[in-house]
Parts: sequence; C-alpha cells; structure tokens
Amino acid sequence: MNTTSKAGWLVVLLLWVLAILPTNAQSGLIHHKVMVSNPTMHKINVSVVAANDKTYTKEIMPYAFDTFDVGAHCPSYLKGKIILPTGTLDIVLHCIGTSAEGSADWCFFTCSSSSWDIVKKSDGAYHFRKL
Repeated sequence: MNTTSKAGWLVVLLLWVLAILPTNAQSGLIHHKVMVSNPTMHKINVSVVAANDKTYTKEIMPYAFDTFDVGAHCPSYLKGKIILPTGTLDIVLHCIGTSAEGSADWCFFTCSSSSWDIVKKSDGAYHFRKL
C-alpha cells in the first residue's frame, strides 16, 4: 500500500469516526479560547467577534483576566473600551489573525486560541497586544 492510499484510508477513518459521534461531541473536538489580561487600573469591556458575527462580551476587572470560550466559532477580532470615572476610551480594534488594527475590514477568521493583554502606547491610545 503506497503513502497516498494510507493517507486516503486515514481520512476515511476520521470521517467515519466523526459521522458516528453525537453532534455535541463533534463540536467539542474544535474548541477555541481567547484569553484577555487587563494590567490596567481600570475596568475594561472587551468583545471577541467570531464567525457569523457572533459576539462574546465581558467586563474584566483591573489587574485580572478572563477567557472567552468561543467553541467551534473561529475568532476574528477584538474590540473594547477602558471604563473611566469620567467616561470611556476605545481600545483600538485588533484583528486576531493578523497585525491589522483599527478596522475589521482586514480581519479574517483565525481558527485557533490566543492570549492578549492591553497596553497604553506612547500616543496615549490603548491597544491589544498578542502574548
């Protein structure tokens, strides 16, 4: 049996296993998580936007972190706000799969887990930084 035949049989076996698993078990095979750390002294409100524009939003306390469990949905970008006593400041939107910032137009779905924190850059704006 040549290498191509072995690979073909492996694919067939994998598809057969997926076919006999219950639907909820299949979705458990793909499980993406996005962790965001808040090293600032302010609360932040962060959203992870995933496939099909599904949005997951959490408020993260100062010096804390939280994890967004997006399951089988592939994360696309992060957006958020710093919550100040006098109002809010935007955190610059950041694509999860690329280094693009500021607009979701250049974001693509990234089917993987990732970790981020918030940094204040020299221009005074807050940004997401991939860890």
